[in-house]
Formats: sequence, C-alpha cells, structure tokens
Amino acid sequence: MARKPDTQPRDATKPRKPTEKTHSKKPAGEKRPVGHPPTPDKWTPEFVAEMVERLEVYTAKTAYPSLAEFCYQNRIHRKRLYEHPDLDAARDRLLAKKEAYLEKAGLKLTKDQGSRGTFIIFALKQLGWTDKHELEHSGEIGVKIVDDIH
Repeated sequence: MARKPDTQPRDATKPRKPTEKTHSKKPAGEKRPVGHPPTPDKWTPEFVAEMVERLEVYTAKTAYPSLAEFCYQNRIHRKRLYEHPDLDAARDRLLAKKEAYLEKAGLKLTKDQGSRGTFIIFALKQLGWTDKHELEHSGEIGVKIVDDIH
C-alpha cells in the first residue's frame, strides 16, 4: 500500500504509539503457546537408555527396519535420535540392516520388477549411495600450434 504524499514518515527515534502495528507481538526467540504449557524434557539418561533398548528390539524383530516407523511407533521426533550419542550405535545398526536388506533385494530383481527396482535405488540413495562415476585421466596432453599462414 503506497504512502500518501502528504503523510510524513514516522520518526524512528521516537517510540511507536500503542495504536501502531508491529510485526511481532512477542520478543524475538520467544515462542507462542500451542494450547498447553510446555512439558519438561523427557530425554533423561534413563529415557535414552530405554530408547536404545527399544531401538535394538525393533531392529532385531523387523525385516526392513525404518527410522520413520520406529519414531512413529514411539511418538518421538526423528531428529532426537541424532541428538544423543548413546543412540548412535543402535541407530547405525538399524541403518546397516536396512541397507543390507535393500542390497539383497536389489540383487534379486528381475526385469519385470522395474518399479520395485526404482524404489530400491531411491532408498539406497537416501542412505548415501550415488550414481556418480569418476574417471581419472593420466598422462600428458600436448598441444602443438602450427602457423600455416603464408
């Protein structure tokens, strides 16, 4: 909305009047309540140890383990599994089992299962695999410039 030509801009050295709107009603960094008071952090050392145990049991019992499924079943956010070093080994075992499953499934593919193969390729790329091909060139490349202008 354009400012009227006869209106002067607000003096930045003076505080805003209560009727003037500001962009934020809360100080920077302060979150608005979502309907209930914040709960204390449940990620105590005991809870982390319990999550390690649950993660190991889930990995052992599941043919194709998934971090997303584990987090959904345990009502936790996926990023929390990366915040606690005690969970690193159990999380890495889950990802290793998932990768091994995908490798075996990829080896068993037949031509009539093309769409399944696409999913396996996608899933392996999510685990860090790439299609990148590297070629190394060695030797000397010489360029000879000939002046044939007479």
